[in-house]
Amino acid sequence: MSQEPTYEDLIQQIKDLEKAIDERKQAGEAMRESEKRYRAVVEDMPAMICRFLPNGTLTFVNSFFCSFFMKYKEELIGQNFFDFIPEAERQKIENIFRSLDKKSPTAVHEYRAVEQDRTSTWQEWTYRALFAEHDQVVEYQAIGRDITEQKTARDERTRLERQLYQAQKIEAIGTLAGGIAHDFNNILSAVIGHSELALLYLPKKSQAKQNLKKILNSAYRARKLVNLIQTISLESEVEPKPVQIHLIVKEALRLLRASLPTTIDIHQDLATESDTVLCDPGHIHQVVMNLCTNAHHAMKENGGTLSISLAPEEIDFQKAEKQPDLHPGAYVKLTVSDTGHGVDRSLLERIFDPYFTTKDINMGTGLGLAVVHGIVKSYGGKIQVSSAPGKGTTFAIFFPRIIDDSEEESEEIMDFPEGHERILFVDDEQMLVDLGREMLGKLGYQVESTTNPLRALEIFRRQPNRFDLVITDMTMPHMTGDVLAVKIMQIRPEIPIILCTGYNESITKKNEKELGIKAFEMKPLVMRKLAGTIRDVLD
Repeated sequence: MSQEPTYEDLIQQIKDLEKAIDERKQAGEAMRESEKRYRAVVEDMPAMICRFLPNGTLTFVNSFFCSFFMKYKEELIGQNFFDFIPEAERQKIENIFRSLDKKSPTAVHEYRAVEQDRTSTWQEWTYRALFAEHDQVVEYQAIGRDITEQKTARDERTRLERQLYQAQKIEAIGTLAGGIAHDFNNILSAVIGHSELALLYLPKKSQAKQNLKKILNSAYRARKLVNLIQTISLESEVEPKPVQIHLIVKEALRLLRASLPTTIDIHQDLATESDTVLCDPGHIHQVVMNLCTNAHHAMKENGGTLSISLAPEEIDFQKAEKQPDLHPGAYVKLTVSDTGHGVDRSLLERIFDPYFTTKDINMGTGLGLAVVHGIVKSYGGKIQVSSAPGKGTTFAIFFPRIIDDSEEESEEIMDFPEGHERILFVDDEQMLVDLGREMLGKLGYQVESTTNPLRALEIFRRQPNRFDLVITDMTMPHMTGDVLAVKIMQIRPEIPIILCTGYNESITKKNEKELGIKAFEMKPLVMRKLAGTIRDVLD
């Protein structure tokens, strides 16, 4: 039989109950205070925060969410969250929500949103699924941030990294081109030198002489091509000089023809008069190659016609008013057209922007037309582009024209100026030493030659007054030609020296005089030109 509670027991139970009620009240107040602080933090956070049901109905939005979408809370609550997502991204985001579970309750996604005024922003959203019992999603939470500034900075960093990589690649190509040019010039020296010598021994009207002349003309063309490669690969500035553009365009097209598919026809109409421009030949070659390469990509799938033309163009005051970047005067107009897929009008304004490209990934860097535009502007010219989808593209470039009365250098074999002086000839290639000895001997000179620059220095030191001229290669083992020249002039300061090289970016006509060198000749050496240089130096 249970004992009935005493009065004291009842009083104690009442006190315990009151204490529990007070504790629950305090807990409730603490919870309400905590929720109040949480809401304050959420409201003040510089991020879009919302919660919504599995069907997308918004149940909560913070102030930043309202400000970003420019709506009041009362307007937003009850609307569908997915209505605020760009249509192109909705399916992707819905798939993300379906993939959330208790093992992976969160996901991060970024996308580009284009506004009605055509401005765009980048947004990053973090999604979280909130679960009840039985692993059922009862609500989703989303936190969004505007990352346009960070994205822009990241893209700029990527652009600079690509630019650095491109610069390093170009530098590596330049170094490789220089090495190839040096070796190739040595080969060309032998071909040109022995051909020129052979012509001197053959009867004037023999078929062999005519065949050799054709070989020489091809070798001269190869020499010009190598010189062009050298000019393009050199980092140092090249002084502009009068250049007939049609010669460079022809060389570029010969180079391109081998790489273009047979489905692309090349039509050329190149004026051979009044097309002289004060420029760097390498720059003009770069312009032609870039424009023709773009045309190739535009016609790669279906083929077509690549048309290149040159013509003099007079810009009078009336035309200049319509062309704000052109001043009245004489110009050379270079036109490059293709029958490819064309470019949409909306993209033409950006076509010269660095890294802008309509090509597929890994098909281009977006630098070609930017480089072309920079070159043309640097010479006071103008570039125009017209295009339409399916109707091809045409580039028209205006270069300021100059009047050049000098005649084009003739490669025809003629009588060479001769002499009888004593020459010390130095080159590390035995084949070129033998050729030099024979060429100079044929011109009447007394020649002593060697392949070792140290040996040449010893020969000169023993009898410094024996020689009237020293001709030395630049790139040699043990001692370079400029160092050999300095050491020889320390022994006999007035001795004239001709420095020859196939490729070297450290020696220019400006600093050859500082070294005391009388003349500087690029390989491959042409007998007529070398004979003239020797007489200029000695006389």
